[in-house]
Amino acid sequence: MMSKLNNNLMAVIAAGMLTVSGASGAVTFSDGGAGLQGLLDGNPNVGAGTVDVINDQMGDAIDSYWNFGGTGGSIQVILGENSPNAGVNSFGIFSGSDSLEVFIGSDAADYKAFVNYAGGSLTANVFDGGGTFVRSNSIAWLGNPFGFYLNNGSDTFYSDSTLNAGGFDAMVAYQDVPMPGESILAFEDGIAENGFTNTDYDDFVVMVESVYPVSAPATLALLGLGLIGLGYRARRKAAV
Repeated sequence: MMSKLNNNLMAVIAAGMLTVSGASGAVTFSDGGAGLQGLLDGNPNVGAGTVDVINDQMGDAIDSYWNFGGTGGSIQVILGENSPNAGVNSFGIFSGSDSLEVFIGSDAADYKAFVNYAGGSLTANVFDGGGTFVRSNSIAWLGNPFGFYLNNGSDTFYSDSTLNAGGFDAMVAYQDVPMPGESILAFEDGIAENGFTNTDYDDFVVMVESVYPVSAPATLALLGLGLIGLGYRARRKAAV
């Protein structure tokens, strides 16, 4: 009986890993990546040749959730927007039902936010391209791993594709660019009546610093080891 249970547990673990791995493929650009590649190559914060938008993708299973680095904070900079929703898009951080809005539609390229977690609160202080303070926004926060979201005024798109309609991967990410410890997040914010058709991923592009991805496959692997250990101890107990 215990052997059968262990086999069933292993099957569940393997199925979970295959499910996550299947979601880890690269996104497909409707324009071949030209829009996002041009935006990044032409941005002085990134520079031409720093990112290959096709081959440098992190993958959906890796970029869904993140943690802050040792400083407990992150600098976030808008690199650009190429969307009819640019005037209404809002970008932020979520964990469960909690969310912190960082940028709003009136914010332009080079707007910068200092997002800090301290004393049970998550705070975003936003500055314009000239360094002038614009606003501050705070919420209570438990320090859990978090994802990123983009809202276009009517629909919300999450870094965790399982939260999006049809499991659509709305965000492509690039880690340790343009410098180590920095990452680029590029969102798709458009829905057509027949599905996502304009998948150029240059609708909202932001650089985030000092946040690091939480790997879903690694989490499942640890879960699997824990279940295997439970089965082993149960067999020993039954044999005594």
